[in-house]
Amino acid sequence: MLPDVEFSRTPAGNEVGHGIFAFLRLLNATKEGLPEADLLAALLMAHAYRRESAAIASAAAFARTPETRHAVERLTSLLDDDEAATRTKVGEIAALRARELNVTRTASSPTEAEQRAARLIPARNKGKELVSVTYVTRTLVKDAAAQIPKVEAALEETTRRLRAQGDSEPRLMALPDAPAYYADGKRSILEIRDAIAVEYAPIAIEVLELYTHGHKQMRIGSILECAGRAHGAGYASLIGRQSGSESVSGSQSRS
Repeated sequence: MLPDVEFSRTPAGNEVGHGIFAFLRLLNATKEGLPEADLLAALLMAHAYRRESAAIASAAAFARTPETRHAVERLTSLLDDDEAATRTKVGEIAALRARELNVTRTASSPTEAEQRAARLIPARNKGKELVSVTYVTRTLVKDAAAQIPKVEAALEETTRRLRAQGDSEPRLMALPDAPAYYADGKRSILEIRDAIAVEYAPIAIEVLELYTHGHKQMRIGSILECAGRAHGAGYASLIGRQSGSESVSGSQSRS
């Protein structure tokens, strides 16, 4: 019997249906589907707590006294302890499910592409925030180096997958521009990849790098390289590499 997860008592539990869906997939995962479910649950932790922490920290802008600002800071720090406890609980569920399926969870190593993406920080240029990716793809479609067909194919495949899962048309319409909205000058391409995997579905890191460079080429965005930026665990198996082997990737490290 799998232990209960009380979503309503954790910040992650405040995420919308796609987040709960990721946890349910972990609880009910098959042997072949456990690697993806395990990794998506780990990514959900990082994404959900990042959202909650930012939301709580934003309250400091309305603080009128130092005491109130300190209270907001204390509440934000408490979130770290809650995140650690929630990660432990989710890890226990994944480990139990792995034992039931007679498979071994092992941490995956970041690929070279993921390490590079962890160092690249994209941002939208001021005044260009509402320019659609359609403008980029139509303008660069004949530029062989931009590899626009590869980008379009990945977005179309992700849309098809989400539509098959029953996602609404408004969400599907928002998908093509979603990576650009996450380009806030703070997240790396790797972190954007993780956020997209949680909010929508996994998209290959190489595709998102092409996507970002296309925006830079059209002067819609820019890319800053930070050599010392840390990287998280890889999940290349989520992108069309489900082998069904005995080894299951399940790193719970935060990007």
